[in-house]
This record gives sequence, C-alpha cells and structure tokens, in this order.
Amino acid sequence: MVYDEAADSYDVTGGGADIWGNSDQFQYVYKTLTGDATMVARVTAIGAGTNTWAKGGVMIRQSLSADSMHAYMPMTANSDGSAGNGASFQRRLATAGSSSNSDSGAVVAPPYWVKIERVGNDFSGYISADGQTWTQLGSVVTVPMADPVLIGLAVTSHDAATLRTISFDNVSTTGNVTPDGPFMATDDIGLASNDPQPIYAAVEDAAGNVASVAFDDPAATQITQPWTWKIPLSAFAGVDLKNVATLHVGVGDLLNPVAGGSGVLTLNKVQVVRPVVLTKGADVTAPGDNVLGVPNNGNWPGAEYPALAIDNKTSTKFLHFNGKTDPVGVQVQVLAGPTIVTGLTFTTANDAVERDPVAFELSGSNDGFDGPWTLIASGDIVDFAGATPWPRFTKNTTPITFENKVAYKFYQVMFTAVRDPAAANSMQIAEVELLNGAPNVIWVSDAYDDKPDGVPDDQGWVDFLKAQGYNVDYQYVGLGNGYWRTLDQAKLDALSAADLVIVSRNSDSGQYASNAAEVTQWNSVQSPLMLMSSHIIRNSRWKWLNTATINSAVPLMKPVDPAGPAFTGVTLDADGLVDAMVPGLDASLMGIADAGNGTVLATRADTGDLWIAQWDAGVEFYAGAGQTAGGPRVFFTGGSQEVVPTIGRGEINLTDSGKAVFLNVVDMLLQ
Repeated sequence: MVYDEAADSYDVTGGGADIWGNSDQFQYVYKTLTGDATMVARVTAIGAGTNTWAKGGVMIRQSLSADSMHAYMPMTANSDGSAGNGASFQRRLATAGSSSNSDSGAVVAPPYWVKIERVGNDFSGYISADGQTWTQLGSVVTVPMADPVLIGLAVTSHDAATLRTISFDNVSTTGNVTPDGPFMATDDIGLASNDPQPIYAAVEDAAGNVASVAFDDPAATQITQPWTWKIPLSAFAGVDLKNVATLHVGVGDLLNPVAGGSGVLTLNKVQVVRPVVLTKGADVTAPGDNVLGVPNNGNWPGAEYPALAIDNKTSTKFLHFNGKTDPVGVQVQVLAGPTIVTGLTFTTANDAVERDPVAFELSGSNDGFDGPWTLIASGDIVDFAGATPWPRFTKNTTPITFENKVAYKFYQVMFTAVRDPAAANSMQIAEVELLNGAPNVIWVSDAYDDKPDGVPDDQGWVDFLKAQGYNVDYQYVGLGNGYWRTLDQAKLDALSAADLVIVSRNSDSGQYASNAAEVTQWNSVQSPLMLMSSHIIRNSRWKWLNTATINSAVPLMKPVDPAGPAFTGVTLDADGLVDAMVPGLDASLMGIADAGNGTVLATRADTGDLWIAQWDAGVEFYAGAGQTAGGPRVFFTGGSQEVVPTIGRGEINLTDSGKAVFLNVVDMLLQ
C-alpha cells in the first residue's frame, strides 16, 4: 500500500484468488471500528490486468481470518462485461459460510464512489457517480458481528498468480473509527506464504563494477508486515556511486543462484535518504522502524498494532490482549543504527486506566529479534502506579533513567504488570520513547573523495563510531568542501556544546589556519578535541607540536604505559607492541618525540617519534607556541595518506587492536 499524503490517496496492491465462497484471499488496509459507521471512498482506477472480477472497495469485517464474516462494497474490473456491471455488494453472513452478492443494475466504471454502512448488525452497500446521490445495491443484510470490528479498503486480483493495484481517494469514515489519521495497518488475508529465501540489493556502476548487500534475515521473503531495510551507501564498496547504472533487488543468493522458487515480493519505495543524526537525550526510535509485538501472535485489534507504540503520535496506541495477565511488549529495530539507551518515557493511552502498564523491563540485542536478549534495566512506572490514575494522553514525569554503556541495534520493552488486572482485559500504551544516552561527536572533515567512489574517504571512521553507538554529526557542503572551514559564532557555540570534536585526517590544513585569529578560535574550543591530521598539528598551523616534519609509514605502536587506560583490553605482542595499522594504508606521522607541555601516550616502535599525545586544558602546547588548549586535547595518528586514485585521504586504517586503542582514547576524552 502506498499512501500519498499530499493527494490524500491510496494505491492498494493485492493478490489472491478472490473475496468469495467460504474463504478469501486479498489485501486489506484497515482500522478498528466500534458501533455504527459509514465508510466512503472513490475508486479512481481499477489498475492494469485482465481478470474481469478483480475488485477493490470498502469493507467491514469481523476479523483478519480468511473465513471471516464481512460486508463488502467494491468496484470490479468488468473487463468482459460479466462482473456485476462494474460494482457488486458482497457479504458473508456467518464465519466460513457461503458468500452472496447484489450487482449493479447499470454499467459503471471508475472513477466512481462506493459506500458501506453499518447500523447495529444491519449492513448496506451503495454506489455513486458524484459522492452525493447514492444508489443502494440490493437490500439491507444482517451480519452478526461483535465489536470491535475492522473497517477499510480491500483489493483482490482474482488471480493468485498476479497482483493488481487499485487506486482510491476521498476516503472518509464516520463513527468510532480508530486510530485517527490515514489508514496504515495492512495485511495479506488468506494468502499462501513465499518460499523462505534471502533478499539482496546490488548496485552496478557504469564500468560494470557490482557490489551487493544481503538482508540479515535468511527467510526475508516470509516477512508478512511492512518492513524497512536501510543500507548505508558505504556498504557498496568498490562501486562508483557517482555513476550508478543499475540498482538490482533480488531473491536468493546472488553468487549461487538456484532456480525454482515461487512467491510474491512487493517493494513499496526505494529512495536515497540522508543519515539520521541523533542527539543525547532524544528518542532513538522513529516511525518506520521495524517493530514486532511480544508475544508476536496478533492478539491485538487490527488498528492498535505494535508499531503504533513508536509512531510519535499520542492519539494512537498499541493494545495487547495477553497483557491482562502475562508480560507483553514490543521489539524494535532502530534504523538509525546502534544506540546507547539510558532512559525511557511512556505515554498513557486514551481510555481504560486499568490497562496502564505499571512495571517494565528493557533488554537489548545485536543479533536480531530472536535474541539473545541482555537485560538493561527494569523497574516500576511510578506515575502510572500512583493512587490517582495518571491523566490520559500524558507522558510520565518521574524520570526513568539507568546506567548503560552498550550500543544495541534491537531493543525489547516488556510490560510485566498492569494497573488493575482484575478489571483490565489487556495492556495498552500510546507511546514508548527510548532515550539516547550516547555522547554527541562532531566530525570535522573536508569530505575529500580521492579514491574516488562518491563517498567521503573518511566515512569509515564515522560508520565505525556510529556502530559503537556514538551520535556523530558529519556535515559538509560537498565532496572536498568542509562545513567547518569558516567559523562563525553559531559554529563555535556548536563546537563548544559537543561532548567531543574530532578533526579528521581528511582535511586541507590551510583551510583551518588561514590566519592567527582562526588558529586561536580552534584552539579555544572548550570541548574535548581529538586531532588526527598531522598537517594541522604542525608549528605552522595550530602549533601543538614544535615541528613541521611528517613521515609516511606503517609502524608498530609502542605504549608508554601499557597498563594505562589507552591500552585497556588491547593485545600486545611478545615485545609489548601493538600491531595497530593496516599494511598498505600508510599514515602521516610526526617526526618528533617531544610533546612539549603534553604527555606522550604511545610512540612509533622504530623511531620513538610520538603517535598519541595529550594536553590538559589551559596549558600552552609547547614553550613559545603562543597557543593554549581551551579544553582537553589529544593527537591521535590515524587515517591514510592518499594515493590517488587507489587510496583515499584519511581512510580508516587501523587494525582491530588499533581500533581498540582509538576507542579507549575517545573514552578518556569523554571522562
């Protein structure tokens, strides 16, 4: 289903043999209804295809079961003139019972209006050319449905081997229909599942280079709900992303294809989006994140499904009938990437205070929805458990915070008790927020693409930090044109507000030291700052080291204090050295052993020249430098020396041991 917000229209794609007989096969886009109601829609196009009984319209249905009783007012394709003259009011009066219908007396075709009406258990179907003057098809029929029921748009292709897309606009309802807003819940009713197969995406450039990425679920073709797959462009290594010729989305193993699979895969939208930049204290979830219920048994109203717990709307809710007596909740894959969650908020739903959760458990996983799960925190939701019921549509005000330093890709929030289980028939929650506790890092770079492949050469550093859960703000005007080259007060304020600033090796040193005032501005930044550019650190630029000598090499690293925090958990060889750098990706190292008024943490094993050095806030970098550290400072030699076009400028060039040292130094700066 594709909903166009600007046009307020729907394109619903459905397969299936039919909506008829004792059981149905179709696509249903629906909400929940209690009591009397009407639903109106204009069918604007019946879609491409040859089956005359392909149909789409408005339906009220007892359940999502294929044999459910229902009343249905569709338009038909009527391509051969035999399909109800283009419209037919259909119904099944009992579960698993037979179907009956009342056809239009005159031939009609889209664009045309349809309407279904419920009064008690009496149902009527209508059609109209203008949405004003209505013609009833047949008479009122009685279908004994028990509240709540489902109401929505239903489409079948009338051919199990094909799909049909039918378009609607002017969709409206009356009565107690929830949630507010557009119809978003959708299900395949009665349709056989696909064979289990993985899915891959591959990009091919104009030169014929191909890079592919596999979805992490080997049975992805059997996912039965809308699912978002977010792929970083950096995953397509070896392809020129500035000259893409073809995007492939396929089923199976790209390298070892096997014929013989069967089924249907529907792609809603393929688009390029900018990376999400998270900030400390903000909710890490967003509408579109992948969400499952726990237990994921579908025991909730059709329009009060799990994803509504993280849709940023307090007017919607997730309700789970198992929650009366059993722990229930949601699992979410945060598409922004691995995150460090250190707090939660909960918002009450619209009614029934007895259903409010009063206790929670939060767990994390990096393996998937099947876990294993690691418990992060548990406790009471104090505000919801108070003597006075918490107001409706209201977030807790007593903070729920906890210690956590581990980044997870998946989170599970379980509600282990409700306010009044004796009176409740379920658990319900309007909104869940997972609060980001990770530091905010500003990555300063000129985004050079010397390789070139359409991606900044230092993107790997940013992806690496994000994978650890850090919030990394990487801004640039364009490839080779850094956002931070020119400072103003707003940028200086942003730098000083960050938890950490890292200046990449991917930079043109002259752009950051064009005059003495600019050098002083950078050195006066109060936030902790890590400098990775040997060109900027020189005595002709920022004046941290009293030398201009730079050498390219891939040496071993020698810790000054192997027991120090920079080397916690790092494997040393028999000589007490760290194999820190990837062969073939030379770094630009400083030709000096003396850090002036700073402290050397690691040196080159071969020459003794410094590799890592730190300075305390307020010290002059070296005698006579005339530049003082505005905050804690570290120089860390990292990032490749460019060799155009085979090696990029400032590529990540550390081994696993080198990355461990890097992360330790980052953590030292954040203490």
